[in-house]
Order: sequence, then structure tokens, then C-alpha cells
Amino acid sequence: MSTLSTLGFVYVGPLALGATCEQRLRAILSLGHDVTAVNTSMNSRFADHLVRLVRPIASGLDLAGIHDRLLSQIREKKPQILWVDKGLTIGREILEEVRSISPATFQISYSPDDMLNPSNQTRRYVEAIPSYHLHVTTKSLNVDELKDLGAPDVLFVNNAFCPWTHRPMEVTGQDRRDLGGPVGFIGFPEADRRRSIEHLGRNGVPVRVWGPWSRHTSDNVRVEGRSLWGEAYTKAICAFDIVLGFLRSENRDVQTTRSIEIPACGAFMLAERSEEHLALFKEGEEAEFFGSDEELLDKTRYYLTHSDLRAKIAAAGRRRCLESGYDNPEMIRTVLRAYHRSPAGDHRNQTRIIPPGVCDRARRTLRIVYAGSLFSGGTSAQRLADLRTLGHQVVSIDTWGGHLEGEGCPPLAARALTKLGKSGENSINQELLAKVANFSPDLIWIDKGLKIRKSTLLRIKEISTSTCIVHYSPDDMLNPANQSQNYLAGLPVYDIHVTTKSYNVAELRELGARNVVFVEESYCPSVHRPVPVSVEDKARFGGPVGFTGYPEAQRQRSIEYLAGHGVPVRVWGPWKRRRTACLQVEGRSLWRHAYAKAICAFDINLCFLRKANRDLQTSRSIEIPACGAFMLAERTEEHLGLFKEGEEAEFFSTDEEMLEKVRHYLVHSEEREKIAAAGRRRCLESGYRNVDRIAQVLDSYQRLSDQTPRFSRHLANPWK
Repeated sequence: MSTLSTLGFVYVGPLALGATCEQRLRAILSLGHDVTAVNTSMNSRFADHLVRLVRPIASGLDLAGIHDRLLSQIREKKPQILWVDKGLTIGREILEEVRSISPATFQISYSPDDMLNPSNQTRRYVEAIPSYHLHVTTKSLNVDELKDLGAPDVLFVNNAFCPWTHRPMEVTGQDRRDLGGPVGFIGFPEADRRRSIEHLGRNGVPVRVWGPWSRHTSDNVRVEGRSLWGEAYTKAICAFDIVLGFLRSENRDVQTTRSIEIPACGAFMLAERSEEHLALFKEGEEAEFFGSDEELLDKTRYYLTHSDLRAKIAAAGRRRCLESGYDNPEMIRTVLRAYHRSPAGDHRNQTRIIPPGVCDRARRTLRIVYAGSLFSGGTSAQRLADLRTLGHQVVSIDTWGGHLEGEGCPPLAARALTKLGKSGENSINQELLAKVANFSPDLIWIDKGLKIRKSTLLRIKEISTSTCIVHYSPDDMLNPANQSQNYLAGLPVYDIHVTTKSYNVAELRELGARNVVFVEESYCPSVHRPVPVSVEDKARFGGPVGFTGYPEAQRQRSIEYLAGHGVPVRVWGPWKRRRTACLQVEGRSLWRHAYAKAICAFDINLCFLRKANRDLQTSRSIEIPACGAFMLAERTEEHLGLFKEGEEAEFFSTDEEMLEKVRHYLVHSEEREKIAAAGRRRCLESGYRNVDRIAQVLDSYQRLSDQTPRFSRHLANPWK
């Protein structure tokens, strides 16, 4: 196995939400690399479409002011890699300027399109071809053509899927009515595609089309006239019985992004036959192909009436995607291997090597049922996404009780029901049993299972004897406020308990837990990362000193102590809103990117430990440094083990010491920034990501499997 090192990137591309460029950026972040993004999109699909229309006239003019932003980041970051995603406005002179500012920066051009097609080119792009160190293309025919135009090195990679987006989704009857049907196509209009679709319609096959076509309905063909993105795109794929995979003749396609995305969603693909399609998927076993409109019609009619065979092929196609590494993170690894091999690659700052065992075990494909509170921005949803990032086949159950409030249940009552483990309890337990029966998982991951009954756990062991049941909690499970009757009753039934509280290990064993694993807190690379902060961002989110988290008496006392001594403090979280001369309590929580933005917008981030949870570390202990921000946290043995005091973070034991250090670091910005940068390096180099902690859990599962015969059935081949 090749080793992976932490690299610094400046990533340039159109980062519209749901676009493949944004998905590639997310994949790089998921691998733990340090990435600064320059968005070439104009943040409006209409504006981006207008730019495409004027491109032949504008010939790559910098209409979005990309050049200045790019060069500014190169000067500041001196990255090891500049990744330019379809750099139509990036000319030779800009790349030469990058080289003069940062000679060691390795310049990569990536394009998912046929760059010899004039509609995908600009004069700036063509002139810049010889200046890149490496061109990455998904069009095999472009390899020699780019070399003929002066490209020094060209790498062909297959198209890839995004594990967070392209996955099997549950489809309701309403979803099918809104998005799906018997046969569907999602993509851009082209004459050949229109002809084939109309051929199906004239022969009685109902077809639904999504994409920027002219909206109309005729001869069994329903053209919606708009595009789908993100989860709506995936939901539509899953809502069709047959999904058509046309190749774009204008791009001389022999495969396209949908060639991978459709099977990755666990959907049945009927695509145009090409040599590359046949190499990616076995015909008649993992996908189906056609070479003419007549064969397309024959196979459509056949598979519409053979649902069992259709489902079998769809499942095998998804397995092929997972087992053959057709995902974006694996594609990024392929590019980085080419970077490491290149004589132009700069290896002087590659300091972190991921242990071989972690990657190997993390990438073994497992079937997992995941149950947790999946509200957007929560850490449970982040762990689910990272299990999928590692290539595992995961189906999920949302146990969050927040939906009761939206159904008229008063907030206090909803919280009380959640505490008792009763919020939606019946439906959650029934859904869990149904998924286990239908999915035959290797592993069930239950994230803080307050609503999972002991009887459900025992029934799982009856119907799926080789399944390992893991309970994970980020909280102190000996704190009565974090318990439920269900949790305490079912505690001895779990095969593995995972806790982020070291003192819980012995306590859980005393309560009957058989295998207890301690893992430290972690961060999500796609959320917790350095983000640019404007003057407006600083005013909206930040300030000199800040705290983001839940209220507690001791926290309030310490914050008021600072404010009482003239230190301006701003607080985000579910506190009672108020303002005094030096204290601004916002009274609301921040999630995901707003949370990271606030952390980056404070000069000093306070990290208090929760006394009710007996914390020695907390999620913010890792998230703040991972954002490249300065952390001043309560001193504990675990904090001191995670970060070197005075070098990678700062700590305090009393309010007096906290005040003294706040005053010192507010007037010593260079020292503060040096410590913040070192703290982020520690996160990257020491494996503090979610995927690293998940790999520890899977290592424990592997060791238990080696010792326990009843778990062995799935290990040799998880698909049998």
C-alpha cells in the first residue's frame, strides 16, 4: 500500500453546491489535506450560464476576479499543490507568476470534459497547457492530444462518484411521483439523446427527463426542463426503475460521470456500449448496455418486466463501485501518487505518514446499518458521512427527536421524551429491525442509542447472528442526563461500546459492558478547516475573544470574570441572549460552516470543559485547532497529551490565569498565529480526523471478529 502524506493545496474551481468540482474538493479535505479554496463560480447558476454563453467572445477573461484571489493565496500559503479544476481563465502568465512566487508549488490541471472540444476551451487555457506540471483527464483520447499541445505529463483517470452524495436512498411513493418513474434520464440535451428518448416514447415506454431541456410532454416523454443537484439528483436516480446512461458525442465520451454515479446509487443503469463501459462493469451482471435504439428498446421492455434481475444487477453494480475504488477519494489518491512519482513534485514538507494498517482496515468494504441523530451539522451525521467516505456500504436511520416539535409537540415535551428514550421509539425500533432483516449487515453502529430497546438488540442477534452491534457515545454515559431506561437495559447486549470519556471505560465494564474502546475526540476535515474571514465576517461572527457551546454555571462565571475585567467576549450557543459593555451573548447556536467561520473569526477561542460530563477533553478541543484557530482551554492531562502547551495550544487552570493569558495573547498576534498554525499541524499529523477514530473502532471490530466465530461469516466475503 502506498503511504499518504498531508499536503497543502490551493484549489481553484467552480464550487457551486452539488457540482462535481465541489465534490472533488470535499474528497481532498476528507483525506486530511490542508486546502484553501478559490471559487471561480459567480455564485449564481444564471450568471455562470451567462459566462458560458459569452465564453467564445470573452476568451477566458477574468470576469470573477479570480487571478488576484489566486495569487494572494499562493503568496500567503506557499502550497505544495495548486489544483486548477477546468481553468479556462487561468493563463500562462498567471501560472508563471505562481511559479515566481512559490517555485516548489506543483501545478495540476484537472478537467472532466473533452478539452480538445472548442466549446470547452479558451485561448488562455490552450496557451497555458505546457505550463502545468500535470494534466489530469477523464478522457483517454485526450492523453496524446494534450501531449501534442505541449503538456509535459498527462494522467488518465476514470470518472468517479462522491460517497456522500451518490448512495442508495429510500424512495417513498411521493418521491417517485415527484422525481421518478419507469425510465429516466438526467443530463444535458443533445440531438442523439433526444432521438433515442423519442424512439422509446413512440414505442409506448414512459420516459422522464431532467436537465436544461425545453420543457414539454408528448408521446410518453415528460421533459421537466430543469436540472437537479445534490441529494435531489440522487433521489431521482433511485426513483427510476431504469436509468439511461447516454454518452455525449460532442465530448467524444466513452464514459461520463453518470457512468459511475448511477451504479454507485444502487440503481439499474442501461448505458451506451463502449470499451471503457465494458471495462468498468460486466455487461448483464453489473450494468446493461446497448448499441442501437432498437437494442435500447428491447432491453428496456425486458428489464421493466424483470424487477428481480434488475435489482440483482443494480446491487452488483454498486458493489463494483465500492470494491474497485471508483470513488472520488480514491481518484484523488491516484493523482497524488502521480505527484509523488513526478520529478517536479516537492516532497520536502511531507511529514505525516498514515500507518498502513489503518488505511487497509478502514477501506475493507463492510455492510453497516447506522442509527443516530442525523440533523445537519451534528457530529453523528459527520461520522455517518465518514463511514461512507471509507467506502463502506451504509444505510441509515435518523433517531433525532427534533421532528416532534415540527409536528406540534411542545419543545420541552419533545426533549423530555427524548431523554426517556420515547421520542419516535416504536418506529425507530421497527425500522432498525427491518433494515437488519433486509440488509444483513456486518456491523450495526448505534450512535447514543437512547431509543433502542433491549428487546430489539436481542431480536437482532436472533435474525442476524453474525452481526456485531457497536454503541458509540460522545457523552459521559454515567451522567443520568445522558442516559435512558432503554440504554441502561440494553447496555450488556452490545458487542462493543465506544466512548470518548476515558473514565467511562472501567465504569461501563462495571455495568456489564463486555468490550469497551476509548477513542479521543476528532474533527471533520470538510467542516473544521481554516476559512477566509472578511471584515464583515469578523463583525458578524467574531471578535477578540469568543466561546461557542452550551451554558453551564462555571463557564458563565469565567466569561463574566473576563468581561468584568474589560475583556470583550462574544458567546454563541443556546444561552439567554443579553449584552453588557464587554459581553455579547447571541442566544443561538451555529452549525457546520457558520460554526467554523465563527471559530476563525475570533482572535482567541475559549474551550471550557463540561463539568456535568466530567470532561477531560471535548469536541471543541480538536475542532478549534483543526480550524487553524488559537485555542485557550482548561488544563487537563488529556489536553496536554493532545497539544503541547505554549506551542500548539494554550491552557489555564484558574480564572486568574485565563485572564492573564488572554491579555498576553491579544497583544501578541504573531505568537498567537504561530501557536494556532502548529495546533492545526498537530491535528493533521497525529490523525485526529473522524476517519482516523473510526479506523480505531473498525480495528477493534476486526480483533473481536478474529476471536469470535459468530462474526466470521462476513469477513472472507462481505457480499455472500
